[in-house]
Amino acid sequence: MEKTRAWEKALKTGNWNEAAALIREELESRSHNPLLHYNLAICLLESEELQEAEKHLRETIVRDPLFTKAWYALAQLFLATRRKQEAFRAFSEILVIQPYRPEAQLSEEKLEALRTEFANMS
Repeated sequence: MEKTRAWEKALKTGNWNEAAALIREELESRSHNPLLHYNLAICLLESEELQEAEKHLRETIVRDPLFTKAWYALAQLFLATRRKQEAFRAFSEILVIQPYRPEAQLSEEKLEALRTEFANMS
């Protein structure tokens, strides 16, 4: 429990490298925990380790397919890496699985922007 508090504190204070190291330690014994994978992904995103972050976001979703924050972070990662079709699918998935979550409203806005962009490409 002490390590959990330590990584949470490091995360809250923006000490991404320390939080990531502590979460990795915890994942050794709790690899099934989607929240740990998600929080590690957030640390990795902040450190611009995008490939590793994507891996942990995908792992989060495999372990908890209804984790809309993970879907949203993955969609944002896809946008940042110019993978707009994948971003569109991820944002759309949020609307299917949890249409009333705050991430759904944000996803609607992103989807509308992507639809406009795709229409202008034709």
